[in-house]
Amino acid sequence: MPEVDVEDRQRLVRLLSDVPGLATEESRRDLLVLAGLDELAANIDVSGPPPEAVARIVHHLAGYGHASSGPHALGLFCNLVKGFVGAERQAVLADLLTGYDLMTPVAAAPGVGTWRGTTTDLTETVIRSNAVHPIAFLSTAVAVARCVAFLEVTAGGVPWSGTGFLVGPDLLLTTNRVLPRADLALTTVFRFNFQHDADGRPEQHDDHTAAPGGLFHTSKHLDYTLVRLTGRPGDRWGYLPLTAETPAAGDRVTVIHHPGGGPKRIALRDNVVEYVGGGVVQYVTPTLPGSSGAPVLTDEWRVCAVHHAAGPAPQRTFLRNEGVLVAAILRDLPTSAMTALARR
Repeated sequence: MPEVDVEDRQRLVRLLSDVPGLATEESRRDLLVLAGLDELAANIDVSGPPPEAVARIVHHLAGYGHASSGPHALGLFCNLVKGFVGAERQAVLADLLTGYDLMTPVAAAPGVGTWRGTTTDLTETVIRSNAVHPIAFLSTAVAVARCVAFLEVTAGGVPWSGTGFLVGPDLLLTTNRVLPRADLALTTVFRFNFQHDADGRPEQHDDHTAAPGGLFHTSKHLDYTLVRLTGRPGDRWGYLPLTAETPAAGDRVTVIHHPGGGPKRIALRDNVVEYVGGGVVQYVTPTLPGSSGAPVLTDEWRVCAVHHAAGPAPQRTFLRNEGVLVAAILRDLPTSAMTALARR
């Protein structure tokens, strides 16, 4: 793997210096930890104006090489930050990630289109929210998370990654942006249990492939893809039945995903719904943008949407997210797909 040259390091610094998530010392350190770089965060000086702090982060990570988790340290950081920027910068970051073989880039994500949410301060919403739940809430979260998979797709030698989740014993739902064509599905890796255990060690993952000649239905307009896998992984990992569950403004939702192409994470009740309508749900979070194809879940652990878009909120200290409502997907699915979903 070639070393990232000085010119590209400087270009990267210019690209990231005005990213909202890197505006403060606290947020810079948080992003390093969220990228899985806990071991390095304490050794990097993240103080000072954004251009100076970002330069130190980039140069330190570029010189460090591979993290203990496997991928290159700079790749882990860039892949995570990729979710905070627009399409043009996403493309530049993807080129750097693949050009230097730093890490498989996450799938390009569109920004949220017309924002229909309120201007309510997120802090007020969080304070009003009830955060007390039965302990079984957490055990159910662990059980539900088992059906969420990491996807690695390759087209013409160019790779990208995303998230998907089982909705039947052998049916997986993701976005069209992650998996747009049936021929790509045949070479895609569908990886379950890509996560770390309580001691921070990688668990044994379970890879599957798409079933040749099996069900494949996609919609570019609604941004979803339903694909049949080999081996009935749902018998082992479970699945989330699709129902026309619709959240309401003010609800808290949970996203289980692979942010930055890394091991599975959960944003537990970390998203506040601001708008529901027109086939989408829009929600805000103070932490990470979601990973395309991730399930958006209610407090009853029913999937209500498929995450597909994210972006910064102007003049606000959090991120905007958008998911395609499952109710809209169910209305759009052809009879053959509905029949397949009805089989168990």
